Amino acid sequence: MVYEKGGVKIIWAQKYAGVDMAQESLSIYREMGDPWYSAWLLHLLGRIEIQRGEMPAARTYYQQSLALNQQVGEKWMTPFNLEGLAGVVASQGALRWAAQLWGAAEALREAIDVPRLPVDRVGYEQAVGTARAQLGEEAFASAWQEGWMMKLEQVIDEATHR
Repeated sequence: MVYEKGGVKIIWAQKYAGVDMAQESLSIYREMGDPWYSAWLLHLLGRIEIQRGEMPAARTYYQQSLALNQQVGEKWMTPFNLEGLAGVVASQGALRWAAQLWGAAEALREAIDVPRLPVDRVGYEQAVGTARAQLGEEAFASAWQEGWMMKLEQVIDEATHR
């Protein structure tokens, strides 16, 4: 029993150490003026904060990463950020907006041929399924389609300023 408790403490220590290392790396890449790696680290920090249950921080990181993606014309990372942000806003009760973000992310994935990573599929399907059930199939499908049809610039502008 003591070993398992110690194991949990080690896991938590590693999570927090990961945040510190990612924030330190982000500072270095910002000083170097590297927006691509800065955007990637912001995305990773968003993922870490979700695991920690810190949704406001995760939201901010995803929004900052999206802004940098747009600044440098980076599209590969954008659907990952849109989906991460959608999961955050869904957990905060903004289900319609989440469905729009998921729809926009899916449209971009298809346009640039970027598949969802296998490691993300279960969490994605659970979040989408929960939002769909809470919002209702018709309302969810309508919001998804609206997101699908939005221009990428409009989606990112709304996602980073809302």
